Amino acid sequence: EILSPLADRDRFRGAMVDFNLRSVRMGWLPSAPQLETNPLQVCRDAAAAGMDPKDYAVKALKDGTLKLAWQDPDNPANFPRNLFVWRSNLLGSSGKGHEYFLKHLLGTSHGVLGQELPADAATRPQEVKWRDPAPQGKLDLLVTIDFRMSTTALYSDVVLPTATWYEKNDLNTSDMHPFIHPLSTAVDPAWQARSDWEIFKGIARKFSEVCVGHLGVEKDLVLTPTLHDTPTELAQPLDVKDWGHGEVDLIPGKTAPQMTVVERDYPNTYKRFTALGPLMAKVGNGGKGIAWNTADEVQALAELNGTVAEAGPTQGLPRIETDIDAAEVILMLAPETNGHVAVKAWDALSKVTGIDHKHLAHHIDLPRYQKSFPYAPIVSYDGLVTCPITGAKVQEITEEYLNRINGYYTVADFNKEYARLIPQGPFTCPVTGQELCKVTTDYPSMIMQGYSESEFLRDYPDFPGAFVCPFTNERILEMTQERLDRVLKQSKRTRYSMERFRKDYPGVATKLRPCSVDNPYTGHSSPRLGLDDLGNAKTNWKAHVEKHATIWMEKDYPDLVICPFTGKRIKRVTRDYLAKLGKSVPEFYNAVCQFPLSKWQVQCAICSKWVDNVWTHLAECNHTYAPAMTMEEFEATYGGRQTKAF
Repeated sequence: EILSPLADRDRFRGAMVDFNLRSVRMGWLPSAPQLETNPLQVCRDAAAAGMDPKDYAVKALKDGTLKLAWQDPDNPANFPRNLFVWRSNLLGSSGKGHEYFLKHLLGTSHGVLGQELPADAATRPQEVKWRDPAPQGKLDLLVTIDFRMSTTALYSDVVLPTATWYEKNDLNTSDMHPFIHPLSTAVDPAWQARSDWEIFKGIARKFSEVCVGHLGVEKDLVLTPTLHDTPTELAQPLDVKDWGHGEVDLIPGKTAPQMTVVERDYPNTYKRFTALGPLMAKVGNGGKGIAWNTADEVQALAELNGTVAEAGPTQGLPRIETDIDAAEVILMLAPETNGHVAVKAWDALSKVTGIDHKHLAHHIDLPRYQKSFPYAPIVSYDGLVTCPITGAKVQEITEEYLNRINGYYTVADFNKEYARLIPQGPFTCPVTGQELCKVTTDYPSMIMQGYSESEFLRDYPDFPGAFVCPFTNERILEMTQERLDRVLKQSKRTRYSMERFRKDYPGVATKLRPCSVDNPYTGHSSPRLGLDDLGNAKTNWKAHVEKHATIWMEKDYPDLVICPFTGKRIKRVTRDYLAKLGKSVPEFYNAVCQFPLSKWQVQCAICSKWVDNVWTHLAECNHTYAPAMTMEEFEATYGGRQTKAF
């Protein structure tokens, strides 16, 4: 029901679970488990075949000898056997479909009343394998870490009591406010309770002991989906091709998940858990697709936390033995809490955009520039974060914000000095959903064309109703014979077939979607978006639309755009078309923004003009139709043909 009537329905057959499989297959969604075959075994098989694990997996996935777990989720080989729930009440709260969790995941008493789909059901999946009967009790072990006896804890095999807010050292923050809130130990945890850090450290220690003789140093093939704000989001910008259907070759990181071989040293899991890994000094840190060097911070952590003295793979690395050590690592490496790192991050972004952004760390947060927040001081005062490259903590520069961080700076001063340099954002790419920090000269035209011509986005419109039923005025997705019969009965009309309906309402997908304006600063699409709504971004928005080489509309259906200058319904608006009218692209957008698209209009079935009311129009224009028609005859012939545009 969410599919557009414009879409080719043959391309979208199957159940919703089939689309989850396609998303995993194309690298859009993560999954656990990922492969039907143990990824450790995949690497062993690749070594036996003398192949790189990545090349081996690509070949095996293409010839079908290696399958994704999503293809057969009810196969016992693909069951999620162990589940650790931490800081969440999955059952009865977070998880949707509680009774189905109880039946299929836990295999316990449940209240499921729905019956299994019959074998001939049209809604059964076509790509995901269906098994009868559906398995019950997939999990072998459910462990909950909580200090409440929640619903999940009641159903768990093991409950690990954890410390409360006043019994542990921890950090707490969110993307809703720009402060780091420390939690500090006031009293020791009660009885056998431990802090979260000590619980996971204990699990790591015991696992390192029991795995000996079963797991050693292993190679693990990891499938990674498209990550936010990374180049892979533009892997398929204009159309969607599925390698599983033979539409395109399987290319990891482009048409399929990225594949990475990771070395797992299982007997040394505990040692690795309690030390900072070597890659932070060699490769650095990053976020939002940007990376920066952190060698200095790693050295500072070594001096602050001490280094591992014991012989082994982590000897000489910064120690993370206690919860405070873990907090110090976060505070030292995060751009939000270390001014040095914030400058590095903005400098790394500058290399990508070609604009110097370091001032965002220097001047916006001048009191905290070149400062870091050790754990001990922020226990006694609030830790206002440095403006980070992620942008999560400072989305808007307000008078209140500027007064708080340096009382002499006004919004007017800030806009005058920095408005053109701030990466306008988030600019949400309508093709990929990526939040971009820079709009280049040629980018907007590519985005607008890609958005309008992207098959996937056209097949799933922004709103569910694609056209208006001419009889009931309700917005519907599709006119079927069943719906038509019901509508005719309600309106007391008879002898009206689907064939006549298609003839009277060609394409009934009278899909009148006038030019929607996509606001790059909010990511929203609206058929009526005044430039005044953009506030300070008004000038930038005008500059943005001037970059559009061509404004493409739905290419397969000609009656989709109403020209705000002539009132004619046209297929597309191009620069050549506007030049003939003596209009520019900004003038076109201004006109579209002010065009009364939200007002219901009716198309006269005789002259095809769009008027407020067809009956008044007939009387005013004295329309005749050979032979001359009365109002009753008109209604009987055209069924009140009031196709409304929105």
